[in-house]
Amino acid sequence: MVKNPNSLVYPYFRTITPNFDPRSQTSNSDFAKRADIVLLHGFTQNSDTVEGFALLLAELTTRTVHVLDLPGHGKSSMIKLSLSECATTIHSMFNNSIYVGYSLGGRIAMHLAQLAPESVTALVIIAAHPGPSTSLERQARLNTDLKLSRRLEQITTDDQLTEFLQTWIKQDVFQNLNQDEANLRARLQNDPGGLAWASQYLSLATQADLQSVLSSSLIPLLYIYGSDDLKYAEVGDRMVKLNAKFSKVAIPNSGHYVLGQKPYVAASIIEKYIEHIN
Repeated sequence: MVKNPNSLVYPYFRTITPNFDPRSQTSNSDFAKRADIVLLHGFTQNSDTVEGFALLLAELTTRTVHVLDLPGHGKSSMIKLSLSECATTIHSMFNNSIYVGYSLGGRIAMHLAQLAPESVTALVIIAAHPGPSTSLERQARLNTDLKLSRRLEQITTDDQLTEFLQTWIKQDVFQNLNQDEANLRARLQNDPGGLAWASQYLSLATQADLQSVLSSSLIPLLYIYGSDDLKYAEVGDRMVKLNAKFSKVAIPNSGHYVLGQKPYVAASIIEKYIEHIN
């Protein structure tokens, strides 16, 4: 069941609760004590894009799932917050939660390990980067994202936004992601001006290198990536070498966006991980 969102709270979010089965071993009192899940989407997405996955995750985990529109996206398109400011704001909204973040959302979730580790029950990071480790890497990414931002600023019609998004999901990293898997219709609800801002100010180039923070973190962390996503398979290898508490899982026959290509597999992996750390 999807509850009506509270429009007075930033960022825009909706709350999804599982259908409680009275035959379940989980009592109502136990359910109330369990950590909620906060689901953070990727660039060009919004809460509608990932709502189907959130519903699946709520049912499999029997936990409440909060789904946000991140700055520059969806109903938060006019919100302007940096990565760290966004993490701080989310921390003020949800305490003692399990954060599941994909790509951009994963980068914001990793900032929580730095800014408010006491409020994080666990992290599930999906195909996200911990931050550039060299100035050359940072500058190269900045140049790329500035070009992307200028391109988005030139979009003035729905047809132009459709063309941009169709091109976006055809990138090699997505490994034949189709429009239904990408939920292109929901992505079209985004404002190109908001995306232009996000591509520049939430860029990987603006992110600190979080590897040193993560290496000493006490927070359980699961890193998920698609087996065909070679770039983030390498990042996954680096992540588990940082900290003995971290683990990784590759989802077979999937590219970068595993939530769209293999939603049930991804949700099942997350459910099993949460039960394991409990």
